[in-house]
Amino acid sequence: DVPGAVADDDHRAEAEAPAALDDLRHAVDLDDTLLERGVTEVLSSLREVPDDSHRDPPAWLRIVREEIDDRGSGVRVRDLAARAGVHPVYLARQFRRFYGSSVVSYLQRRRVTRAADLIASSSLGLSTVAFQAGFADQSHLNRAFRAGTGFTPGTYAGLIRSRPSFE
Repeated sequence: DVPGAVADDDHRAEAEAPAALDDLRHAVDLDDTLLERGVTEVLSSLREVPDDSHRDPPAWLRIVREEIDDRGSGVRVRDLAARAGVHPVYLARQFRRFYGSSVVSYLQRRRVTRAADLIASSSLGLSTVAFQAGFADQSHLNRAFRAGTGFTPGTYAGLIRSRPSFE
């Protein structure tokens, strides 16, 4: 492992998101193809940034990540660790080592991604989206969504819902 590799990957992902957001902001004035590309880039910036390790994570860690992906909300690190039969600190270290981010950051990105998907695919109100994506309330959704995408959920909803449908 290269010291600082995870931090470099995290900073690279954070540095790429503003460029994608710029494209998205300008796409509103341009065309739907560019808008869709910008939305895709913003959402992909929320995905995990794996480290340079070429080894596969242990089976128990893959199961933990699958549980996070399946449940998404209401998951606590100490409960995940207990079900995996490992100490929470060990889980946190191994998760960062193999997936390039902390468990908490990964959970937050999954919630923001779920919220973005709900906004894009439904007409649910933002408080309902917040609840269904696993946030305590709409204000938590607003803060996490803005931190992850650079947009408020309302602005994102306006951009997505103003696109013409091609169905």
